[in-house]
Amino acid sequence: MKITLLPLSFWFFLAMPVTLMAQSTMTISVSDLILRLSKPGQFRDVEEKLKLLGEPAIKDLLDVVKDSRNPKEQRVAAIILIGDMAGGTDINAKELIMRKGIDLYYEKLLTSDPDESIRQSAAIGLGKLGNRRSIPVLKHALSDTNPKVRARVAWTLAMLGDKSGKETAMTVLMDKSPGAQAVAVEAIGEIGDKNLIPELQKRYEDKNPRTRINAQLAVRAIEVKNLGGNARIKYFEEALDDKQNEVSRWALIGIAEEIELNGKNKDAAVKVLEKSSGKKNGAGRALEYFRTRGKI
Repeated sequence: MKITLLPLSFWFFLAMPVTLMAQSTMTISVSDLILRLSKPGQFRDVEEKLKLLGEPAIKDLLDVVKDSRNPKEQRVAAIILIGDMAGGTDINAKELIMRKGIDLYYEKLLTSDPDESIRQSAAIGLGKLGNRRSIPVLKHALSDTNPKVRARVAWTLAMLGDKSGKETAMTVLMDKSPGAQAVAVEAIGEIGDKNLIPELQKRYEDKNPRTRINAQLAVRAIEVKNLGGNARIKYFEEALDDKQNEVSRWALIGIAEEIELNGKNKDAAVKVLEKSSGKKNGAGRALEYFRTRGKI
């Protein structure tokens, strides 16, 4: 699923527009679509087609998840897609997810699957399913052996309104794994606790340059979490011009997400990209991406 136009995390939440109407999508085999899940660059296109299929797709996706012989990439994608469908508008799909007890199955994956990617995806899926009944299981998973999973669980708890994972996220931010640190930044941002900022600022002098950068990103994530409307967009706009590439990239992701959410901040976010399109910060390419796909 690697795409080189923008960072991978940017593409993770950006959905491709629907290019086929539901009637024509029904002619496409669900199994064929699922086989494409692990192919580079096709995740979001496949996701939209499976969403159109609704309930039938969920049944097949669940079969993919449950069969450990399937490629890990397919299982990971299927876990997250089911969670996305739970947040959609298909009432039958939502009811099926509840009847199947998918949240309970995800809890089992989180606590017992040997693959850390599956455990992390299960945590993401639980966050998307949004059932607070899973909080006790998630709290237990804060002690997972893998730091990336621990940070993702802290993120999920925050998504469900529980901030008990903040100490875990702060600890993982010091981990030697860049990937684990990146997830910790997401978790700290979702928690949004301003009281963490002084401790994070102390890490600006850490001997590990990656820790220094991620501590700065975590502070920014907390600050923007507590902003709304024009103030939020203005914050991203200023960060977009930051000389530090990681900060500029983080801001671009934030602006793109505002556009994708299609909420009240969308027009202001588009204007920021238009204003910055001539600069070497990726704004022009992001703007082209959205225009080409009919998002703006």
